[in-house]
Amino acid sequence: MRSNSPIWLILLGAILAFGVWRLFELRFAHGDIYPPYSSLRADQYGSRALFDSIGGVAGFQVSRNFRPLEKIAPGARTVFYLGVSPNSFAYQPDEAFKDLEKLAAGGARVVIGFRSVPAERTPKRQTTAPVQKRWGVRFTFAKHVDPGEASQTALAFEPESKAWQGNSWMLERGFGRGSVLLLARSYPLSNEGLQKERATGLIAHMLGGNRQVVFDESHLGEVESGSVAGLARKYRLEGLAAALLALAGLYLWKNSVSFLPPRESEHEEILTSAKDASSGLANLLRRNIPASELIRTCVAQWEKDRDGARYPAAKVERVRAIANRGGDPAAAYAEIGRILK
Repeated sequence: MRSNSPIWLILLGAILAFGVWRLFELRFAHGDIYPPYSSLRADQYGSRALFDSIGGVAGFQVSRNFRPLEKIAPGARTVFYLGVSPNSFAYQPDEAFKDLEKLAAGGARVVIGFRSVPAERTPKRQTTAPVQKRWGVRFTFAKHVDPGEASQTALAFEPESKAWQGNSWMLERGFGRGSVLLLARSYPLSNEGLQKERATGLIAHMLGGNRQVVFDESHLGEVESGSVAGLARKYRLEGLAAALLALAGLYLWKNSVSFLPPRESEHEEILTSAKDASSGLANLLRRNIPASELIRTCVAQWEKDRDGARYPAAKVERVRAIANRGGDPAAAYAEIGRILK
């Protein structure tokens, strides 16, 4: 039982690792660990249904962006920027507006969808917000009831520039070769919103004719960190990691379990009884020299060390005869002692 205990430890560790991996797999599959309106989230608060639906249409290419907006290559594509906080967006620094304008000027159609906010969190500031100064649009809040958002207030737009086209809940403005589209409510694009009412016309208008669609996750906090785990997923090294874990398990098994037969109990007693040099030498002899060969081995070593040269040849021959005869080692030793005296 003692030799099998490491095997049980390895099996228990493997079961525990599998359980933890399975738990994380279920959590990631459900997506409730991601922020609301994330395309990685599969429950009612995410936008994975929209991501999968567009990806299932022939001719469309759908991807996710986990890097800053300036890293997105310019070109004709639709970028979904969903679940944005109206308060944070309205008072963000100019650099953030410049990044969106640069992305749109490169040919992209940037769809910025805002989320509803609790009534107590609506801004009470009297100063002009940066979005009003730079883009010429004022954010106001009005009561609105959505399924699952009964206690929320929705955003409304008041354009102050003729460059904007649309209405109080959806505005669009051109920037260079592309455009920016403001959507007061992201709810119609959520999984729950699409389940209750499929706004195909609204989605088609937002896509605009672009065949490449990007769902931005960086503004929701899902940023590519460049970690070892991220690089392993990027280059599909999961199999290598599993092989290294298997090798580590085999190494632990090899160093924990002996494949040799267990020692006999008398040998264990011999090992534990040695307390000084004499008893250690005696134990060593018992382990390596059979009792029937003990006297013959001792006589051979005695002659090899030339101790027998001090005795007459007749006595040496008698000692050899006793050694070759065998028998009880103690009795043979006593007889040889009397002869040499």
